[in-house]
Amino acid sequence: MWAELSLAKYGNRRDYEYNWRKLSAQIRRSRRACEPCRKSTKDRVQVLESQIASLSELLSFLALMLEFTTHEYFRNKHAEASSYYSRSAATTIQRLAAEGKHQVEIVQALCMMALRDIAGKRNVVSFDGSY
Repeated sequence: MWAELSLAKYGNRRDYEYNWRKLSAQIRRSRRACEPCRKSTKDRVQVLESQIASLSELLSFLALMLEFTTHEYFRNKHAEASSYYSRSAATTIQRLAAEGKHQVEIVQALCMMALRDIAGKRNVVSFDGSY
């Protein structure tokens, strides 16, 4: 039935077959065009994961440096900026550590956050609940 309807539309079998081959070729080309995207999706995810790890390291560094500087850029917002960078870094680091990501950047970020707490003389609760 499909062939009959298609033949009625195109007039003769030769035109129908020509258009079918043309359409098939277009479909094959579009599938080939999508292949690089499919292959690089994993690469894109890996790049994004490494960027997130680098971001946590950067945020930890900023939080640590705010303990030692009083730059006028932050003016009266020094405590807010320090708190923001610390929260952002801690959230990112905890998520990456919970996912089991084993990267040097995560360990470095954790160390910088510990140094920030030591430099700021903050009481940090240990695992057993003591100070």
